[in-house]
Amino acid sequence: MGKEIINESQQLLVSIIVPVYNVEQYLEQCVESLINQSYKKIEIILVDDGSTDMSSKICDSYAENNNNIIVIHKINGGLSDARNVGLEKANGDYISFVDSDDYVERTFIEDLLTACINFNVSVSCTRWRPTIGTNRFKKKTTGRTILIDSEKVLFEMLNPKQYMITTSVWDRLYKKEILKDVIFPKGKCYEDTVFSPTIINRARRIAYIDKELYNYRIRQGSITNPEGKEFDRKIVTDKLFLAMQQLDYFRDNSLMAVYNTYRSIYYQEILSIIAQNPYEEYEGILYTYLQRTKLKTSEIMDLKESLIYKAILFIKTLASGLIIKIYKCIFK
Repeated sequence: MGKEIINESQQLLVSIIVPVYNVEQYLEQCVESLINQSYKKIEIILVDDGSTDMSSKICDSYAENNNNIIVIHKINGGLSDARNVGLEKANGDYISFVDSDDYVERTFIEDLLTACINFNVSVSCTRWRPTIGTNRFKKKTTGRTILIDSEKVLFEMLNPKQYMITTSVWDRLYKKEILKDVIFPKGKCYEDTVFSPTIINRARRIAYIDKELYNYRIRQGSITNPEGKEFDRKIVTDKLFLAMQQLDYFRDNSLMAVYNTYRSIYYQEILSIIAQNPYEEYEGILYTYLQRTKLKTSEIMDLKESLIYKAILFIKTLASGLIIKIYKCIFK
């Protein structure tokens, strides 16, 4: 990193948006990791989404003692709504999102911002590290920063292996202008599914830092580890709804290679959902999905082996007549 680049970057304000909801056990570690960033020109926006534990008071306490911390208290509206409120309040030239039960390394913002400036990109991304309790699972990294074109990133999101780039928004930094007119879908699980591909496609390329600078906490009861039948039903319904929006975006922006790959994989997920759940609960949205994302007969034949295998698993769905509907929807 050139010294001139670091000096230039000191003039740029970075807004860090942290949605907060009932995380009193983890919140201090999160905020402390932000206060102690090596890059100092930051504003930390804590969006208290109607917490019922001590999280609200913890937020206020930090704001009283740190003039770069802004607290917003609001009625509970969910993760997407909290992020949208934070975006409206943000004054920064760059934006980052951090979940309130996670924490970041000291150079998280400095490294991401330097990558954006050095490579002249609107999005930079870092590797993340899963943590369970006090255990942190480290992987060997190179520390290098490379450029990756957006289409390659979109394919990587399907099966994050080489770079561990997912649809999540919290392991990266965004130039504020690239987020213009893009909001998180309110009240939906997996809200990043639509947001991230849109931004990555706009960026055309991203700077990827092969360092583990973000610590992602895996815990029971979080949105990624839900409990309860009603919530399970919502996850399935939301995932299918957002998949349709995502595919519409790929098609409308002529990303046909990405569109066809995502469509085929989502189709197999549909079959898995049918096999493992009471299909009548999802019949309406499943059928709508299949109508809007029809696979051609030639494409279906490529999945023939998978279909035969899945057919064994969901033979019970014959009783509902849904298999007949799927067949007619695809092959008519």
